[in-house]
Amino acid sequence: MPRPTIDLKTIFGALFSAAALALLSPGTAVAQEGGEVTFSRDIAPILQRSCQHCHNLNGGAPMPLVTYDNVRPYASIMARRTGIRDRMGAMPPW
Repeated sequence: MPRPTIDLKTIFGALFSAAALALLSPGTAVAQEGGEVTFSRDIAPILQRSCQHCHNLNGGAPMPLVTYDNVRPYASIMARRTGIRDRMGAMPPW
């Protein structure tokens, strides 16, 4: 039986949704017209605002989250960690 795969669009869609829910309060989200989630338009601003204080090339975090290539291997874990509601083990930790 072939292993199911998840395409990158699905991963970044989940990441964007989880990050938006975790980081934006109601009423501040701006709906993007036009469909596809892109790294530079949709994901990078969230990372810059909420992650790159620590997750940069010289930061204290174990990996940088600055470029698409930095982020891609961690997309699924980022979606999970930003969606944690009880805050224990959540990112960002504040």
